[in-house]
Amino acid sequence: MARPRKPTKLKELNGSATHDPQRINKNEPKPTTPLSTAPSYFTKKEKQAWEDITSRIIDGVAFDCDFVHIELAAKLLASIREPDTDDKGRPIVVVSAYAQLASLLAKLGMNPADRQKISIEPSKKEKDPWADFAIHS
Repeated sequence: MARPRKPTKLKELNGSATHDPQRINKNEPKPTTPLSTAPSYFTKKEKQAWEDITSRIIDGVAFDCDFVHIELAAKLLASIREPDTDDKGRPIVVVSAYAQLASLLAKLGMNPADRQKISIEPSKKEKDPWADFAIHS
């Protein structure tokens, strides 16, 4: 089975886009619509899972066209956090839900292995808080 493709934004952040520029699709659609808020039909727990996920996604990786992908991840996370119970009160968790959630989060660069591949340059706007105390000669 072939490895899933990595989003171009993640390739840009980890440097592989500059290392192998011929591998970047120059005609790739560039979404601009920001990710919207949680769907109104979500339960309170699903909305909390949505907020937990979307607040941790690296800026510029997910857009509104990824809505269904993140919707599924939020539903899975909510069902894992508070699973349904059987008639004896025991939690019912489908084991494959963990694998599906891990796969969805990895595609968004949200696990340690994928995150370590990303290198973000420090913002040039950040001011060094100690610069005012520097001795200038």
